[in-house]
Parts: sequence; structure tokens; C-alpha cells
Amino acid sequence: MIASPAERRIAMEAFPQWKSHAALRRFACVHSVAALKAPRVLPADADEPTALDKHRAWLNSAGLLRFDFNHDDLIRWMGGEYTNRHRDFNAEWDVIESKLQNRSIPSDLPPTKLDLTYRIQTEGVPLRGQFTTPMTATCLQNSYDNHPAVDENFDKVEKKFAKEEWQSYHLHYLRFVYEFIPGLVINPIQWVFDKGKGRICIDCSNGPDPLGSINRYIPSPKEVKAAMEHAKTATEDAQAVKAAENLEMECPQVFYQYAFQRIMRPNEPIMVHADDIKAAFRRVLYHPDLACAFAYVYSDYLMVPVGQVFGSQSAPSYSCVLADVRQALAACRPDDSIVHPLVASCTFETHSSTPLVQVPQDSHYPLLSLEEQESMYNASFVDDNGVVAYLKEMPQALQHSVQSAFETFGVEDRRGGCLQDAKWNSLVSETFMFLGFRVDTHHMTVSWPLEKRQALHIKTRSCQVITADSPEEAKIRTPSTNPGITCIRIDSVCGITFQIKCNGSRPQRTTFRKK
Repeated sequence: MIASPAERRIAMEAFPQWKSHAALRRFACVHSVAALKAPRVLPADADEPTALDKHRAWLNSAGLLRFDFNHDDLIRWMGGEYTNRHRDFNAEWDVIESKLQNRSIPSDLPPTKLDLTYRIQTEGVPLRGQFTTPMTATCLQNSYDNHPAVDENFDKVEKKFAKEEWQSYHLHYLRFVYEFIPGLVINPIQWVFDKGKGRICIDCSNGPDPLGSINRYIPSPKEVKAAMEHAKTATEDAQAVKAAENLEMECPQVFYQYAFQRIMRPNEPIMVHADDIKAAFRRVLYHPDLACAFAYVYSDYLMVPVGQVFGSQSAPSYSCVLADVRQALAACRPDDSIVHPLVASCTFETHSSTPLVQVPQDSHYPLLSLEEQESMYNASFVDDNGVVAYLKEMPQALQHSVQSAFETFGVEDRRGGCLQDAKWNSLVSETFMFLGFRVDTHHMTVSWPLEKRQALHIKTRSCQVITADSPEEAKIRTPSTNPGITCIRIDSVCGITFQIKCNGSRPQRTTFRKK
């Protein structure tokens, strides 16, 4: 039976989303979605978009309609930058594996999981997950919208989204389609200003109410483990989490490296340099079937990320696996005859007015082996990377580091390279900022920047009640209180050792429980 015009009008008044659905069907009848497969052209920096393209949202939604609102099928059809097919990973991994065979991976580096890394880059992440949310919770999440800071910085958030959408890191739809996409989960987003720039992240710590909480309906790790049929995949996901946890043990190692190199060659300057990967999380693409579990709403749009979004617990884990491969490549690869332009732009500066500060030998830790002395030392922490080498070896060490970054994260494309001129520091010296600390290998000290000490002062003055801390609470306070000392010697590791002990007391979690 066909409904009469009056009956259809009554139905659309009762369910407004069907009126929007009818408008989308009319749009799809007269507009081709072939434009969605056309290559995107990145404009000049001065012409970067500052607002999301409304017409593009209609086209994306029309494409979604043609695939019966299955987001994963639409992504696979679009291909290109929206999937892992835009890179020839078989050829790239032939290069990576050949370079790693040049020299054995130093024993002090984290285990390199090549099979896991290959799966991350070719299949997308999470490698396995179980995300369930009833439609009633999804409607509550849509009603809550986002955390207050997003509305307070509306123009900045819009500009950030517009730039990332143009770079194919998002797909934005008309907002009403959230009710038609199976398996969709809406995550509240937060706007955080950090390190001089604004960042968009999902923040599920405070939902609209308990019934709309993101993590309420995700099975516990025990339930997930019992339901898994493929133990291999479960193990590989656990390995990705372990890679992130290894950072806590690796942090002291980089400080030991400074001291050991000074002991081995007491009269040679130790050069240091830091870089960070551009859009490190975004370069790890979601599996098409699971991307809609990390969606969010903004203004009139539903946003589904293509690359990993900051704020999900699984995001650092998979990025750390790739960072470990870059670190191993930099240590093992043969010397390059062609110098990368970033390395060629570097100038080297040493302090000659004062003598090098010496370090006493440590009876608890052996000196660097011959193999460790020959390898180029890189310390990778998610997207941050530090290079440590003597003055004569530093140019080649930087070359190893830069080439390894492009081999791991991909060569430069229309969106730019993983290392870019604007963020590259061409001055290489005996001091640098790394992981929030200022390291001086000439005087062998680690200091905490003044602005961070002032922030700590304000934070401690605001504490009105002092309570006894559990080991877990002490661990949380340690990163703030340990560096409260203005300057410490590099060979003073008591505070770091204490933090490691506290870290061991925390409950273990997996990527499945917390988003």
C-alpha cells in the first residue's frame, strides 16, 4: 500500500530524519558521486580551507546512501588515500627487511614486531575489536554533542577539521545519517591547547550520563578474551599495547646513553637532535569495518575518521609499533651516499668556552658494547624521536634517522612528508628539548623548563587537602613532582627508578576496554 501525501507528511513530522532522508534521495538522483574518487589537490598554504565543505558532505552522504549506509563499503570503493591501497607496502617492506639485515638489531632496543607492523599498515587498526552500543545510547551521545571547550573555540575547531578533511583524514556526512549507519559510536570530542597549538581529541572520560557512556557497553577484557576465536590476533593486539608500555622502561635508557657515551669518549662532544612525525596518529589508518566506532559529531556534520584520532587508548599503541621499526632501521641501515635535504640544511654547534663535564662509571650497568657503539642511537617515543651521536658521526646518524622515518611512515605526497621543513630544527648542538626536558650533554644535566615549574607551583598551591597516596596515585604525581628540581645530573636516576616501581603497581588494561 502506498501512503498518501498527507500520511507521508504526518510521518515526516513525527520522524524528521525521514524528511532529511527524502532530501538526500532527491540529491542523489541528480548528482554523480564519481567526484569522490577524483584525486584531491592540496591548495597553497594561504588558500587552505577554513570551513568544512557543505557540498562535499552532501556528496559523501549520497555515496553512503548508495552503499546502503555501510561506511566500510563506501571507504573501500573510494580507495586512494582513504585506504592502505595508496601505498605499495610489498615493495616498501622489501626495502625495510633488506636494510634490517645489514646489521643485527641492538639488544637494548625494544623488540621489533615486523609481522605486526606489516598487518597494521596493510589491514588497518584495531586488528580486532568488539564495540557495541545500543541506538538509545547513540542518541544520547548525539544529544550531548561535545565538551564545552569545543563550542568555546568553534572557529579554531572548524578550521582544524576543514584542513584535516581536505587532507583525507576524515569523511564528513550530514549529521542526521548517524541514525542509519550500523555499528556507529559517537565519541565526545575535546579541544586541547598544547605546545602552542590546538588539538582535537576524543575524550570519553565524561559522557552525557551513565546510560550514554561510551565504555559502558564495551565488553570487559575477560569477556573479549573468552569470545575470541583467533588467538593469534588477540596476541598481536596485546603486543601493540606492550609496545606502548615499554616506553616507560625505555625512558631511563636514553639518559643512560648520554652518560655511557661520555664515559666511552670523555673528550668528544655528544650531539643531540629531536624531531617529531607530522600527523603520526593520522598516518595509521583505521580498519574500514571499525572506523565508525571512533566517530564524532560536530556542528551540522557527522565525522568518521580515516586515520587514528588522538584520545583513544589504542592510538599510541599502534604508533609505538611503527616507531620501534623506525628506531631499529636507523640503527641497522647501511650508510647512504646521497644526503637528504633536511640533513644538508643542518649546521653543527659545540660549546668550546668550558670543558666537557665528566661522568663517573656506573658499576651496575656495563659499558657500551662494540655493536652498540657502531649503531646509530635513536630514541623513539610515539611521534618524538631523539638522535644521539658524537660530532663526527652526527651527520650520518641524522641521515639514518631521516631516511628510516620516510621508509617507515611513507614518502612525501600531496599532504607533505612525515618530516617537514617547518618543524625541522636545522641547528644541531649539545642541548635540545626532548620529552618536555632540556638536556645538556656538555654539562651533563637535565632541567625542567621554567614555564612548567611555574605551572607546577600553581597546581601545588591549589591543593588544599593533602591525603595519603596509593602507589597508583603516587605514580600519577611523580611526572609532575620529580622534575620539580630545577636541574639534575644525568647520572642521577633515583627519581626515575622510583617512578618505574610505581608504574609496576598500576592495573593492566587493554585497548578493548577504554576508548
